[in-house]
Amino acid sequence: MKDEFQKIIDLFSLESEEKEKKLEEIFRLSMNFIEKYKYIQHEGTDREKEDISKKLAILKEKISIETKSSETELGLSKQEIEELSADKSNFSEEQWKLLQQTKKNIQEEKETLHKQKKEAIKENLSSTKKTKNKSRRGRSKWLKS
Repeated sequence: MKDEFQKIIDLFSLESEEKEKKLEEIFRLSMNFIEKYKYIQHEGTDREKEDISKKLAILKEKISIETKSSETELGLSKQEIEELSADKSNFSEEQWKLLQQTKKNIQEEKETLHKQKKEAIKENLSSTKKTKNKSRRGRSKWLKS
């Protein structure tokens, strides 16, 4: 059985009309993939993290291509598409819920990754300062031997 990532990629490869019919499935699978990504980023091995990050990059590229294609096909700017996607009346109730949950999940993950990055930088700076203030024997440079 294909994994969710491959199913999403396959759905993005469909013709426009077919893709439109499968929009709810694309949202649902994407949301499941994001949940899997979040779990692996917190609990997975380094190899699993690397693999899922590569998949996420591919998915982001597919979405970017799809967005540009939609802009061209519809004759709308990115701003106009964003405005349409922010209008609840353009979606079924289920689609809207999935869209909002997906946006929420993505925002939470971005905030978590940003926080982790800041903490790693802070930790790195802290360990660098400790190393600079000690001599080779492990004593402070400021104390006389």
